[in-house]
Amino acid sequence: MDLTMIDPIWWIVLGVLVVLLVGLLVWSARRKAHRTERLKGQFKSEYDRTASAASRKDTEEDLERRAVRRSRVNLTDLKESDAASLEQHLDELLRSFVDGPQGAALGMAQLVDRVAGARGYIATEGSVLDLVSVDHPEQVAAMRRSEAEMQTAKGAELTEASRQTFLDARVLAERLLSEGRAGDLDKDVSDPPPSAPRQPQSEIVADLPEPSSAPDEPPAAEPNRGTDARSTSAPEATDDPQAGTTGGERPRR
Repeated sequence: MDLTMIDPIWWIVLGVLVVLLVGLLVWSARRKAHRTERLKGQFKSEYDRTASAASRKDTEEDLERRAVRRSRVNLTDLKESDAASLEQHLDELLRSFVDGPQGAALGMAQLVDRVAGARGYIATEGSVLDLVSVDHPEQVAAMRRSEAEMQTAKGAELTEASRQTFLDARVLAERLLSEGRAGDLDKDVSDPPPSAPRQPQSEIVADLPEPSSAPDEPPAAEPNRGTDARSTSAPEATDDPQAGTTGGERPRR
């Protein structure tokens, strides 16, 4: 075929089509890159966690659906009675951790769902945590990772995985409770509600007691109201002869 016989107008049309096609491909690539950048910035660690088990396309479609569903949710403040009940349950889980770390970790994860539901995170599809992840992506990602590790861990690793799940779930539960009390979605978890002071997040890991390594050892007596239920420190030394000790070991009960 003699190309010189083709009308020049068709060469112009072909050139325009090529330019349009290249432009469309560039625009599509930039649009996808922009969407990826936007979702990574919004979901942070939760983006990485989700992407580790799915393709980029499926991951981003999932996260965008979460954002749309979350936009339809109206959060509400917690009633005083509901907040007090949820915080009491949280305190009970803190006290139960030493004797049953795995059960306490599962209980704390369930408490997160309870608090989220009370705030208005009602999932019509997927899980409640999917909706919560739009507002708290880092905490949800950490909790889901530690839960996955706990499901496969055994022996001593199970105890440590339970401890980490407990800590991650506690951070999220306290943050949701704090927001529900304050009525402020962006309020930091380290800012305690005035009627129920909580420890700052930075101290959570340090003050959680180690799980009991002796199952047959009787549990410690419940501390008085107003003391930290997680404290395991020994009593101060005394020179009182009637005390029978001068700062020695705490007598077993």
